[in-house]
Amino acid sequence: MVYYNDTSIASRQHFTILHELSHIQLHSNTKNETYSSLIIGNDYSAEDTIKEQEANTLASQLLINDNALNQYINNGFKFNQTRKEFEISHEALKNRIKTISNTTT
Repeated sequence: MVYYNDTSIASRQHFTILHELSHIQLHSNTKNETYSSLIIGNDYSAEDTIKEQEANTLASQLLINDNALNQYINNGFKFNQTRKEFEISHEALKNRIKTISNTTT
């Protein structure tokens, strides 16, 4: 079951849903866990931190795929224009640009 805050802005809701679905896809071999207590305390273990980064990466890739991101970059769209067009947060787009840079070099 995935929970998200439906009072958050749309981009946060979209990212959260994709982030949690990414956990299911990437980490389905792990036991069912509840992360609300970890989120409140921001007290992730090293293993959980890696899982969070993996889920963030996949969620941002689902929000804006390589082809679309390359097209926007190559056509000179500014960072905030791209962010607004895809309803992606500042941090998610920043991480997405880092990941596309790593795959094209």
